[in-house]
Amino acid sequence: MKITKRISLLLTIIILMCNVTCNTYAETTKTLLTSISLSDTSISLDIGTTYTLSVSYLPTDATVKGVTWTSSNATVATVSSGTITAVAEGTATITATATDGSGHTASCLVTVDPEYIEVTSITLSDTTLELDVGETDVLDATVLPYNASDQEITWKSTDTDIATVDQDGYVKGISAGTCKIKAISSDDSSIKAVCKVTVVDKKAGKISKLVQSKQVLSKKKTSKNSITVTYSKGALSNVTYEIQYKYGKKSWSKVYTNATTKKIKNLVKLKTYKIRVRASKKIGEKVYYSKWSNVIKVKVK
Repeated sequence: MKITKRISLLLTIIILMCNVTCNTYAETTKTLLTSISLSDTSISLDIGTTYTLSVSYLPTDATVKGVTWTSSNATVATVSSGTITAVAEGTATITATATDGSGHTASCLVTVDPEYIEVTSITLSDTTLELDVGETDVLDATVLPYNASDQEITWKSTDTDIATVDQDGYVKGISAGTCKIKAISSDDSSIKAVCKVTVVDKKAGKISKLVQSKQVLSKKKTSKNSITVTYSKGALSNVTYEIQYKYGKKSWSKVYTNATTKKIKNLVKLKTYKIRVRASKKIGEKVYYSKWSNVIKVKVK
């Protein structure tokens, strides 16, 4: 009986010694973490959206894997089990801390963008413009609502041969005709405002008016060696009148004035003179003329 008790006691001691040895071995063979990392180090989110981060562990066969999550600013972004929720505009740092006691951390900077406000309409300072060839005017565009996130405008002309527009809204007349200038929202190309542009060639109009006009010699007065003639006013303002006169087969002589009455002096007595007049004006770099008036004959006293 004593032998049996001794054997039982010996077995118990052996078992206890084995358990201590095994536990010590298990402790000495535990694989510790050397680092952790996140799938992203920085992200941008819109308010109300979510994003999930994943964690990588090194070494991959670490015995204990797990992290706790914290946010540096929960009013901007919260985190739960790696899932981030954007709360309000601003920045927050999301940190994962290893749970094995190693103190290893990894973080991600979260930027929450302001609420995006879409463009609803565009208005222009003018819906119609009339320009002369070479003339420039500017259109002002207003994006609505005033706090829309994207205030950018793209300007476009439907016919650049008639009028052009730069990206500041300056419109230039190129040639006579009509076209449309469009202000298009960069946020939504279907949102636009339109100005109808009419380009007129005022210079050509003036030239046409002048060259198609004709002076009328209506009155004449003779005195000693002179003739005074009166004629109709020119089609344009500030014109110069050219009066030509001659007798017999002589060449035309000429005098100039800005008035509608001219006294022609130093004429030959008793000769009959032919007289005519026309208007002229410099437009741009060139001088243009009206048609010649009727020819009158006057005998000098």
